[in-house]
Amino acid sequence: MLLKEFALGHSNLFNTNHDNHADALTEPQPQPSPYQPPPSHSKKIFLGLGAGAIVTIVLLVILGSIGGVVIFQAAQQGAQQPNIQVTAVSIPQATGDPQTAYPVDGIVSSSDSFDYTPSQPGTYTLVFDNSFSTFSSKSISLSYTAGGSSDTKSFVVDAGEIERLSFTLEANQRLSGSFTISGGSGNDVNFYMKAETCTQTVNFSFTLVNSGSANGYATIQFQVDGQSYWTNKYFVVQGQQLPQSGSIVLSDCNGHDYRVVVSSIEKA
Repeated sequence: MLLKEFALGHSNLFNTNHDNHADALTEPQPQPSPYQPPPSHSKKIFLGLGAGAIVTIVLLVILGSIGGVVIFQAAQQGAQQPNIQVTAVSIPQATGDPQTAYPVDGIVSSSDSFDYTPSQPGTYTLVFDNSFSTFSSKSISLSYTAGGSSDTKSFVVDAGEIERLSFTLEANQRLSGSFTISGGSGNDVNFYMKAETCTQTVNFSFTLVNSGSANGYATIQFQVDGQSYWTNKYFVVQGQQLPQSGSIVLSDCNGHDYRVVVSSIEKA
């Protein structure tokens, strides 16, 4: 009897534990709601930071964005440059103005000297005139310096003739020397210097074109044989044309090579 009751008690105990475990397995477990996602780790990180740290991070993000925009804008502005060129250059034929002067010493006897510094370039000629003599020739012994070069010459001027000795000089190139005369009763000759000079006015016109991406300044030179004789600076708007003109005066009437060039360009 006791054994039967003990067996029944163990049977009930087993059944009771089994039922409880089964209930636990079959009981519905709580599921996360689709409208309430699981807690974020980033939230935990921000919750762990102080208010000052959060403000600092936000400012760094904002300032970083602004800095990127400023750098981008600066790069864009740096890439924008003017491109100014000279077009439609016109240089008409220059107008010359020849001049001739005769510094006169007159009749000189036995010897004479000369010293002349021209103020402008030209052809300067020493003239030994014996045209007034009917029978007597004159012997001349000459030493001179012309533009830094020295030499000596001896020659005869026949009766009724003229002897000339020419030099091409630049402005401020000195012509100096001395000579002696022998022959005839008076050992004399008519001596003078002939100066042939010329000035010419050169007019020119041109158009500046800025095909670049920014406004700019262009420095323009008018060159004669590669040397700058005239310069000016102009402001040229991006995408625009600017007609201009000028003129120079040269102290000779020789032919030259003329050019209008852009010597420098600056961004406005």
